[in-house]
Amino acid sequence: MKSTVKAALAVVIIAALCSITYSTRALFPSPGYAMRLNWLLGWPSRGYYGVNCSGYITNAHGSAFMESNEMYAGGNGQLRILVALPDREALVEVQGELRPGDIAAFRGIRRYYFAPGTPDGVHVAAYLGNDMWADGDSRRGYVAQYRLEDVSATDPWFQGRVQVLRWLR
Repeated sequence: MKSTVKAALAVVIIAALCSITYSTRALFPSPGYAMRLNWLLGWPSRGYYGVNCSGYITNAHGSAFMESNEMYAGGNGQLRILVALPDREALVEVQGELRPGDIAAFRGIRRYYFAPGTPDGVHVAAYLGNDMWADGDSRRGYVAQYRLEDVSATDPWFQGRVQVLRWLR
């Protein structure tokens, strides 16, 4: 009986430590934002511990959570808008000039996800370098990396105007 209690206690302690680790990982600045973007690849994007697109990026940066619409607008002074582009194709043409950690904010997912008359939604993705991007997408279920050129041209998350952003700190 004693070994069963010890095993149960060990499981509870491990679960608590995992929960604390997840809750505090945004507070630790190292190993650096660009590295943390890669570190969070595979993290769930559904469920209680899941991150959405903006949650993935703000967590990696170590900032307080920010909605994707806030990021598109400059993140309350925390993000610099580098360039505004008409669409994803224009972003693909300039992605070689971006730094790892730069953010693309896509405005234009209204037709599938929002009621008529509501503002357009925004989806954000982080540039990892070497033409690779990453985001948290609940449809996929985890944070994944991909080439923007391989994303379907009809994917509603990657439609509309694009703001390219960079953290100020």
